Amino acid sequence: MSPVLRSTVFVPLFAALALCAPFALHAAGGEAAPAPKVQRGADARTERVAMEAWRRFLAAWDSGDWQPFLAMTTDDFQFQFPAGPQAGRRDGAAGKAALLAWIGSNRGVRIAGRALDVTIAGDTAVFESYGESVPAEAYRNFEAIVFVVEGDRIRAMREYWGLADPSPANAARPARDPAAPAPKPD
Repeated sequence: MSPVLRSTVFVPLFAALALCAPFALHAAGGEAAPAPKVQRGADARTERVAMEAWRRFLAAWDSGDWQPFLAMTTDDFQFQFPAGPQAGRRDGAAGKAALLAWIGSNRGVRIAGRALDVTIAGDTAVFESYGESVPAEAYRNFEAIVFVVEGDRIRAMREYWGLADPSPANAARPARDPAAPAPKPD
């Protein structure tokens, strides 16, 4: 695997998943680690804003109307995406521009999603979710989507996911990144 792919996709993914107890493993042997204590110190407004942003995010994928979600984002938005033309993390005006470009590149794409688990601590909400395109053959993945709340708006959205073959027979098998060098035979 190329070092670039490893650092841009897997390192942030592992960092996000480390926040989630079901994914924590001991380094030696891979047995499940004791669940870390998760501080759930979010106030009611943080939870309300994060859940409303999540509802609008899912509705945007379902309908194609992103305006209600965009209305909840700050002007100095941070946007992070793991792959494609908008890959990387951008802040401020560049973050908002990357978010708008990402939305524009997905015109006509519909994804049905659902949160499997939500963790809210401080100003941050992590939505462990499952998303599948309509029709399902184009995209199927588990994702971790992070919203950072500021007042009544969302200041950041960071998305983490792995590259997975969307076909039903191979949904659990990672897809090979076409930009990565071919593996060398042993």
